[in-house]
Amino acid sequence: MSAIDAFTKMHSEIALVITDVVMPLLDGRELMKRIAEIDPQTRFLTVSGYSRYSEKSDDVKPDYFLQKPFNADELLAMVRRIIDNKKALHGR
Repeated sequence: MSAIDAFTKMHSEIALVITDVVMPLLDGRELMKRIAEIDPQTRFLTVSGYSRYSEKSDDVKPDYFLQKPFNADELLAMVRRIIDNKKALHGR
């Protein structure tokens, strides 16, 4: 099952999509574009080893960016901040 197939089936249960910018079969930009077509409210955390995220004009913009290298604690802290922010915005 591909990430897009999984998202299609379970998108109502997914609070955040984490993707790398560079991936072998489908790059992060294309993945975000396809997922946003399924659910435009999806939030994205993009990670990359490049010095910064360079956007193309037709890109779906990530909500958050995390520079590699990072450790597990930094990733978990970022995810926690994103999830808590959503709860605050939606009054949950």
